[in-house]
Amino acid sequence: MEHNIEIELKSVLEADEFSRVSKHFAKIGKVLLDEIVYTEKYAPGDIRLRRKNGTWSVTVKSGFAADAVRNEKEMPLANEQEVDMLRSLFSMLGLVQAPPWDAIRRDYVFVHNGEQFEASMQDIPNFARILEIEYRGKNLDEPAAENEIRTIMKELGVKPVNGEEFAAKIAAYKAPNKQ
Repeated sequence: MEHNIEIELKSVLEADEFSRVSKHFAKIGKVLLDEIVYTEKYAPGDIRLRRKNGTWSVTVKSGFAADAVRNEKEMPLANEQEVDMLRSLFSMLGLVQAPPWDAIRRDYVFVHNGEQFEASMQDIPNFARILEIEYRGKNLDEPAAENEIRTIMKELGVKPVNGEEFAAKIAAYKAPNKQ
């Protein structure tokens, strides 16, 4: 089981910003992932079943989606039976599934001021175009890493998402997309 502290900031982008920022990372970064990622999210909490690279995983995150620093645990799943078992367990526990989504996603690894970062460009139809920048290095502490991500966003001309506004955007997405 993979466990780490996730240090990441998100930005919701307009179409022209998304295109400009995507081109920037295509020039300076190396592509890690380029595919459609399917996600099911369960609440309360932040528990996700995800299919990417043809395989399933379960991820549990602490805090809220717009928090800069969160604990994260991820575990690969061996097969569809394990996915179905987790869905059944989540239901037994009274967890509620949000509308699932497909993210058209391209992730890049890049270096900024000698430190390694990951940029995830996600186009989620009927929701938003999102940039996530996550610290992947080992040398900076949490406040310094968050500050470096803020610097990168400022250099890109984008702003970190406001937590309350992002929560409202998620709620607005969920309402018409309920299963």
